[in-house]
Amino acid sequence: MRKLFTLMACAALTAGSAFADIKIGETTYTYLQDAVSKVEEGQTIELSGEVQCTDRAGKAGVNFSITGDGTAVIKGMNRGKLAFYMPGSSKTVTISNVTFDGNGNQWDTTPVVEAGNGTLILDNVTFQNFKIDITKKSNDNDNPAHNNIICNKSNGNLTLNNVTIKDCTLREGFNFGYVFTGRNKGMTIKGNNEIGSIYLEGSNAFNATELTNATAINIILDGTKRTDNSTVIAGYTDSSKFNFIGCAEGYGIESNGSNLVYAKQNYVAMIGDTGYKTISDALNAAVVAVEEGQQTVVSVLDNCQTASRFLPNKKINFNILVEATGEAKTITRFNGSNNNTMFELNNDCGVSTLTLRNLILKNENTAVANSMIAVQKGTVVLDKVTAEYATTNGSLINIKETGWLYLTDSKAGNVFINTNGHLHLAGNNTIAIDLAAVSGAKFARIQVEGAMTNETPIAITSADMSSYIGKTLVTVAEGVEADPSKFALPAGYEFTAVEGGLAVALTKPGVPALAIDEATKTVTVTAEEGCTVWYQVSDNPAAAAMQAFSVLTAEETATIEADDTWTNSGLQEYTVTVENGKNYAFAAVPAGMTPSMTHSDATGVSVSATGVITGVEDVEADADINAPVEYFNLQGQPVANPSNGIYIRRQGSKVAKVIIR
Repeated sequence: MRKLFTLMACAALTAGSAFADIKIGETTYTYLQDAVSKVEEGQTIELSGEVQCTDRAGKAGVNFSITGDGTAVIKGMNRGKLAFYMPGSSKTVTISNVTFDGNGNQWDTTPVVEAGNGTLILDNVTFQNFKIDITKKSNDNDNPAHNNIICNKSNGNLTLNNVTIKDCTLREGFNFGYVFTGRNKGMTIKGNNEIGSIYLEGSNAFNATELTNATAINIILDGTKRTDNSTVIAGYTDSSKFNFIGCAEGYGIESNGSNLVYAKQNYVAMIGDTGYKTISDALNAAVVAVEEGQQTVVSVLDNCQTASRFLPNKKINFNILVEATGEAKTITRFNGSNNNTMFELNNDCGVSTLTLRNLILKNENTAVANSMIAVQKGTVVLDKVTAEYATTNGSLINIKETGWLYLTDSKAGNVFINTNGHLHLAGNNTIAIDLAAVSGAKFARIQVEGAMTNETPIAITSADMSSYIGKTLVTVAEGVEADPSKFALPAGYEFTAVEGGLAVALTKPGVPALAIDEATKTVTVTAEEGCTVWYQVSDNPAAAAMQAFSVLTAEETATIEADDTWTNSGLQEYTVTVENGKNYAFAAVPAGMTPSMTHSDATGVSVSATGVITGVEDVEADADINAPVEYFNLQGQPVANPSNGIYIRRQGSKVAKVIIR
């Protein structure tokens, strides 16, 4: 029996020492409230293990600290008494590195911690396993100062730094928050506080600084007791750290100076009766599935900005109209990320439609990487829209493989149509069109939906315009006339009317102009705009051979085949020094094309063995190349020794204008 008693005693002592350790210096205490009652100015109560608190702990008149070693847990053993409070005449108390544990009990009279006087600092403190449900005192049932975990009121100051509230519950339907502050600017929060919610009584505010919480804190307001522009959070402007609940209709939270304030909202957009402060919020809210014929209307009320792109990644069919009534409104894209697209419909958009009407779109990014508007799938409609890029880098609108774009009375810069993309036009549009090359049976399409009223032709280009030869690039809707004058193709190409629209065909460039300088034995050849000079040189010293050459080229179409020995000068104006006994043929070919793809009226010169330069077009079968050469000035007077000027040269029956230097 004695042995058993001894073992039990030892076990009790061992368990007791492991259960709790409450010390001030070398003095040990059984309960937290006992240590608090004995603490003196500037002392620290050190805790480790599970510490019991059977009555409320607090002391006035001294500055002190309660510090845990990382294992300290303060067990609340009396559900009717708060664990810690600041009585009258309290000074500064710091509680750090501890956990308050409610032991799963229902707390039914008071909060867990209360700062009603002095200054209470909670640093790295956790509250867990508390059930707050005041039901015993009828006068307290609806008292927000008593239905919470942490309370700040009266003359108290409270600081929350890295405080966590977890596994706690409040009375169902009683939305007064886990933290209550009833004193204006009496509470400060900083660091990473995972505290769920804060209730702000009346028109009170609290301070915030250096917040790092990943989970937004719910801020519960009484909108009926707040005035316009009243401060909610002082010294902090990042609203993303909070969710605001209880704002009156038409009011919200916005930054003002260094504070977040309660203010009447100036909505930039509306969907029905719902207002939105940002255009991004409105657009995202509009992405909802609709039945055929239905449309979600976003009314733009004022000029606005967005730092994000509209990219609905929902696999639903939506139909959104974004429009400004009255005067056109401006939507500005700023501070873009790596993808600078402003509006984009991707493959998830199916048969969705986005219509923009009576708007000015601006992208102020100078480092533009992508188009402003991209249509991968679905349809984008621009009606009375002006779109502006900060740079000219790339196309402003990109119609991708299966995208559709409708333009009416819009100004949209360069529009790129990818293979199998579709562009529909009506009205007065100021744009330029760039086409992807034809790929098999797929090529870009342009559809004229209604009368085109643009006075300046819409320029159409392509890196491989020749692939469109013979293709009906422009089709017209029923009852609409195809008007080729509304478009401008590159030099060497033209539209021809075909059934249902306009097809691309080649245009034969005119004969290059020649300027002969006999003194320097040079010929300057000038092709028309958009063309380069191609040339061919042959040995042809005899008149008969030259005449044969003239039959091939003079005033006839000389088909330039791929195996001909033609050379591209790469210049619109080309000067060549001629040699005796050579013939030179010249043709104008549209830039970017090869001779095998076109035909041209050729011209040329022939140089006799003695150095006489004769235009091929002036040579006939009976020409006497041995006839004497005569020169006349522009007034028709003969000149014996011409030099430095323009003259009329006559040889036999042939006359030509020459330059002599």
